[in-house]
Amino acid sequence: MKNVIIIGGGLGGLLSSIQLARAGVPCTLIEKNNYPFHRVCGEYISREAIPFLQSLDIFPHHFHPPHIDTFQLSSTDGHHCTLPLDMGGFGISRYSFDYFLYQHAVAAGVRFLLNTSVTDVV
Repeated sequence: MKNVIIIGGGLGGLLSSIQLARAGVPCTLIEKNNYPFHRVCGEYISREAIPFLQSLDIFPHHFHPPHIDTFQLSSTDGHHCTLPLDMGGFGISRYSFDYFLYQHAVAAGVRFLLNTSVTDVV
């Protein structure tokens, strides 16, 4: 039996822990904060991630995430440019989405060490 430790509970850490736990691999996720917490993030997820999230039955339908198909870049002097996003995506608060994934990870059996900083890996 393998035991996996994941350092960092962002999207990658949470999604990996869910997949491992559902596959029967015991895992512990170490996160320096406690869920839910705010992050500095654009809060945009590419549409190409939707089939993956749906395959894990963790697409956040109940949040009714808005579809995003344009990107606007603006400067401090007021100029701006709007560009199409060919693939598009959806918007969701990382505060909400990370907490949603955390709840799924707990339900899957992931062990968490929260409010814990990793200072060394040997």
